[in-house]
Amino acid sequence: MEEAIGDVIKKVWENLSQYECSKSAFETWVGTIIHNVCCDLQQARFLDSPLSKNIPIPETQHSRENQLTLKACIVGLSPEDRNLVTLKLQGYENKEIAEETEMTLSQVEKKWAKVVETLILLAHEK
Repeated sequence: MEEAIGDVIKKVWENLSQYECSKSAFETWVGTIIHNVCCDLQQARFLDSPLSKNIPIPETQHSRENQLTLKACIVGLSPEDRNLVTLKLQGYENKEIAEETEMTLSQVEKKWAKVVETLILLAHEK
């Protein structure tokens, strides 16, 4: 999970200048990045499995520095916010998170937007 969060923060930060608010909501844009990172990590796990040993695909590397930055950022989140990040990275949709956390869908969406902003700010400070 730490690996995924670090990748998400890094990709959001690196691509922030490419975000166009006229094309999608910020939460949607970040959600797409999260989805893609999770898919990439699932693919990487498959590639590490015995079933894939004969497939010649280069391994991806995740820097220790990114992982440490991520950990430092997550420590700055409330337990509720850390839980939201965990659920998102596990592939939960907003509706499922609302049911799991007993929040409304609107509350989940607003909270997620704030969590993403907080993580970006914390990462920038590190």
